[in-house]
Amino acid sequence: MPSEVVRLGRPRASVSSTEAIKASVFAVGRMSGLFSVVRNSAWRSSRLMILCYHGISQHDEHEALRDLFVPAGLFRQRMLALRKGGYNVLRLGDAVERVQAGTLPRRSVVLTFDDGFVDFSRIAYPILAEFGFPATVYVSTEYVENQLPAFPAIVTYLLWKAGLRSPATTGAIDGIALRVESADAQADTAQRLIAKLETDGISDASSRDAFAARVANELGIDYGSIRERRLFQLMTHEEIRALDRKLVDVQLHTHRHMQPADETLFAREIADNRRSLSDAGMDPAQLDHFCYPNGEVRSELPAWLEHDGVRSATTCVPGIVDSSCSPLLMPRFVDTQFVSPMKFEAWLCGAAALLPSRSR
Repeated sequence: MPSEVVRLGRPRASVSSTEAIKASVFAVGRMSGLFSVVRNSAWRSSRLMILCYHGISQHDEHEALRDLFVPAGLFRQRMLALRKGGYNVLRLGDAVERVQAGTLPRRSVVLTFDDGFVDFSRIAYPILAEFGFPATVYVSTEYVENQLPAFPAIVTYLLWKAGLRSPATTGAIDGIALRVESADAQADTAQRLIAKLETDGISDASSRDAFAARVANELGIDYGSIRERRLFQLMTHEEIRALDRKLVDVQLHTHRHMQPADETLFAREIADNRRSLSDAGMDPAQLDHFCYPNGEVRSELPAWLEHDGVRSATTCVPGIVDSSCSPLLMPRFVDTQFVSPMKFEAWLCGAAALLPSRSR
């Protein structure tokens, strides 16, 4: 996740009035049996719900980056909901073909994971195997090769960790005060540190990791123990190779988790991504599905992807896929620990997709 856009795990403020209204609508929909009607309708049968996850917490990552990681217990509950609801979990490539052909089975769902954190192989993969659910993992490969904690997630975690130990922690790195007394202070500090590296043109993984180690040392945090636990690290080539191909489809997410504005440089991101994944045993010819890093979708990107042999791409725009959707602009529902079981059920059955959404 070495990107110029950081997803910080700040605690959320009070629920908006729009969300409160939707929660009331969902409650009525469930109690009235509307969820069941929509789930079993011909309308839902012609549509595909793609779920998105990032990390499944190994330790306490879900407390620091709350929009990015979910607890293992919650992920298992989601898989149980899929089973109890009678949903058909499909492989991505098969689902893309069938939604265009109009041959989807009833209640179709696809599971996707972004980035390729090691917690996928350690935690998510055994749970998927237990349920027999296939999934697609979009892997950004720079940190596969470097095996260092992904930046900037690690900086956000370090500041959160220091705030737990002592909100009065003080210190500075290159003139930037390391303020950790509140979630807002931690977020602001993280942004300043990230901006500092960008201004200095420090973009390689090793230099950023050395910077993170300096931050940890200044905050009095044992960085070595974090690396030993492999928190925020991605799977190795060997761990990717060990995944059952019948269960897990490994696909493209750029090499450096970035999408350059220059088409030649963008093509290099795809080429480097394919090269690295081929080192993990993937067939380059079958690496033809893509996920936009950070959910950033620019108007020129679908054409560039098509030129590079990519046949489907997923966004982070909430919605449900039907035959009118461009395969290179497929919406997904990003599941987080802030999503209630009722809201999750509303998206699975398709009822939530019927409501207006400003984020679309």
